[in-house]
Amino acid sequence: MQRKLWSTLLALCMLLGMFMAVPAAAEDVIEIATADDLVKLMKGTYSVEASYKLTADIDLTGMEQEPIATDSKPFTGSFDGNGHTISGIELSGTTYVALFAKVTGTVQNLTVKGNVTGTGNWVGGIVGLAVGDAIISDCINECTVSGSDASANVGGIAGRTEENALVKFCMNNGAVKGKSNVGGIVGGMVGASSVYGCWNKGTTESLATSGNAGVGGIVGYMAGIAKVQDCMNSGNIVALRQYAGGIVGQSNSSDVTVMNCYSNATITNNLEAADEKNDPVQFTRSIAGRPWGAVYTNCYYAAATALAGDAVDFQTENYAPKEYSAAEFDTLNMAGVWANAASPVLNRFGSAVSGVELKMTVGKTDYTLNGEQKTMDVAPIIINSRTMLPVRYVAEALGAEIAWDGATSTATLTTADTVIVITVGAATATVNGESVTLDSPAVIVSDRSFMPVRFVAETLGGTVAWDGATSTATITK
Repeated sequence: MQRKLWSTLLALCMLLGMFMAVPAAAEDVIEIATADDLVKLMKGTYSVEASYKLTADIDLTGMEQEPIATDSKPFTGSFDGNGHTISGIELSGTTYVALFAKVTGTVQNLTVKGNVTGTGNWVGGIVGLAVGDAIISDCINECTVSGSDASANVGGIAGRTEENALVKFCMNNGAVKGKSNVGGIVGGMVGASSVYGCWNKGTTESLATSGNAGVGGIVGYMAGIAKVQDCMNSGNIVALRQYAGGIVGQSNSSDVTVMNCYSNATITNNLEAADEKNDPVQFTRSIAGRPWGAVYTNCYYAAATALAGDAVDFQTENYAPKEYSAAEFDTLNMAGVWANAASPVLNRFGSAVSGVELKMTVGKTDYTLNGEQKTMDVAPIIINSRTMLPVRYVAEALGAEIAWDGATSTATLTTADTVIVITVGAATATVNGESVTLDSPAVIVSDRSFMPVRFVAETLGGTVAWDGATSTATITK
């Protein structure tokens, strides 16, 4: 009788197994296609040890949100954004405030948009704390990352990196602020962690009014044997205290390495104290605010943004950055690294863009890009015998990103190796910090910015052919 009972139970279990869902194998990739799916990962319904892949852009607007993983239970799996964007992010808290609170695994190919606000430590657009063998790769932060006047380790990509964590080929476009250890890419770096091939374009701000506070375009604070290589900063920096630098706020170890980096940031230190200890001239520099002991190799800053502190001897033989000129940029390994990088982030905006043919005709909104017909919202015009094109269409076709400052009527066009700043009505523009005279100033017509075609195209590496019979400009690169 007992044997018959066991046989019946076994058959029943087998039958149920035919209809019950079998959990995916650990190595299987879980697809995330909706906001509800992502919130499940945030809430801990899904494992922090699994592999995930976005299959669509996701908007979290109106969803209850919290960081993925925790300090005690970090994200150890892999998350592939697959080139998609998570928007509508609204995260707030004390510590470990970021899309991923703490990561020892991999996060890659992801863009985030929204707001991240923390009142304590380890605040970041993508990751609060990257530790162990964590890899954060090919990510773009467009979130505003806000710490408080008590927050340390605040970064556009990661708040802090430790041990062997690596951040590579990432870009920050968002404003970042906190008290100390504030960086456009990473707030604080220790151990053997490294940042490679990254670009910051967002404003970085330290809120500290007392104590030591490092704020840098790439990293706020470095110690241990941390390394920064092949990075560029074009985001402005604001400090209220010590240690403000275009690349690094402060480095605090002789084993720290910074190499092949470039900054054309405008750095403002509002410190008013005149004593030597707190003199802003002593601790505000175009590359590193406090380069003590660290090794800085092949680092450049734009001549137009040079600071008084750049001429002050910091009593270290390993800190000797140079003023940048366009001719010298080719000596930077960074230019080659970015042009050849298999990185969707940097190739999207970098000098690797080629094989472009853009045709625009005066008075017509239809144009062609590589043979494909497209439509603009305004047509090219001629002013004072100069052909003026709507700048956004030209810039983006040639691989540049454009930022518009309405308060000053200024457009900034940026690629991996060129930064052009043009103000409407001005007779000059700047290219990588150097003044250039225009044959015709930029104008605004029908609420759109128009700029001289030849100057913009040739500065971005293109060539221009003009067909007077059809009033058509052909731009190739």
